Amino acid sequence: MYRILSILFLLTFFSFQPKAQDARGGQRERALQFVADGDNLMRMGMIDQSLQLYSNAIAMDPGFADAYMKRASLLGKLGRTNEALADYNMAIQLNPYVELMYDQRAKLKLLSFDYKGAVDDLNRGLALDPANKLLLEHRAEAKAFMNDFQGALEDYYALLDSFPDDTLVYLRKAILYIDREDFAMALTDIQKVLTINPQSSLAWNVMGIYYQKLRRHPEAVAAYSKAIQINPDFALAYYNRSVTHSLVGNRTESLNDLDKAISIDNSLKNAYFNRAVARKDAGDWEGSLDDYNKAVELDKEFTGALLNRGFTKKILGDYEGALTDYNEAIELNPEDANLYNMRGNIKALFGQYNDAIDDYTQALFLKNDYAEAWYNRGLVRIINFYVPQGCNDLRESIHHGHQEAESKLKYFCANY
Repeated sequence: MYRILSILFLLTFFSFQPKAQDARGGQRERALQFVADGDNLMRMGMIDQSLQLYSNAIAMDPGFADAYMKRASLLGKLGRTNEALADYNMAIQLNPYVELMYDQRAKLKLLSFDYKGAVDDLNRGLALDPANKLLLEHRAEAKAFMNDFQGALEDYYALLDSFPDDTLVYLRKAILYIDREDFAMALTDIQKVLTINPQSSLAWNVMGIYYQKLRRHPEAVAAYSKAIQINPDFALAYYNRSVTHSLVGNRTESLNDLDKAISIDNSLKNAYFNRAVARKDAGDWEGSLDDYNKAVELDKEFTGALLNRGFTKKILGDYEGALTDYNEAIELNPEDANLYNMRGNIKALFGQYNDAIDDYTQALFLKNDYAEAWYNRGLVRIINFYVPQGCNDLRESIHHGHQEAESKLKYFCANY
């Protein structure tokens, strides 16, 4: 009887086992098809549909690491960083032996200012492939971000040991030296590249940065012009030359270069920002607003553009729009006293005096010697019938050097 039961058990096991394998194989096969279809839709620009297909692949086969990686890459491009990181975490948990996934996750960590986490990931990737040039380059950049100057240099020298004529590595090293104000070493690296390739527009652009840092503005303009002569479509060289022109007061030339840079590459958010400032200085507030709009469109977290756009909207009478921009800027930078002061001004214009006072108070909590915030809170308190407190604020603003507070103190506070 025991033998018969054993035979029945074996027959049952072997009759059902292939079907289970077929089921799992079928799931992976269908998941692979979802991913392939998602890739095709990506190439056609159908982002939402592609994302859904990658999700379908994961739902079909939750152990499919490549599907998580595909979805993570797309989420990262969409700016959904936390979701992308979660998918990379799962992909690496499922398959920890693919150096590309560590590199991709490191890029997202850099965007989140997690420089140490990025370096840790790149170390893990290099442990799998120690000679990977891309990973070494990215680790050097990550180390530079975390101010590990010596570590970044070690990676660049390691790269040059394997690729002694790699001009991009020399230029990256030169920029690192410029940032550290070791100008002699920077010049050596730039000249090395120009020896290898005298027509390197990238090298002439870095030479411009070198001269600009040294405040040798005519030579900086000449270097940028050489880069543009070699490559007339070099948008960044036009942008950099515009900055130098602006520093020496050549406003027309600076604006012309910004126009050219933007015409070549309409993704340069800083070019739109600088042109907005130039247009504002020329009295073109509407044109300035257009450029700030474009800068914010390119980078929703561009605090400087949000702040300046809010001020521009205020000048143009769009107080509600200005308030919205200041709210967003404060959400991004809750420790910036200037933002609270400016938002307080907008609330005061709306007659929201108590809320304005709260903002000025927060500004002063963050920066107690902020003369303008003392002055503004003093005036709003006086308007809001808190005259003694307002007069004390005006006195405090005088103590911190505010020029107009004394006349206001004499006018409003003769009896206080």
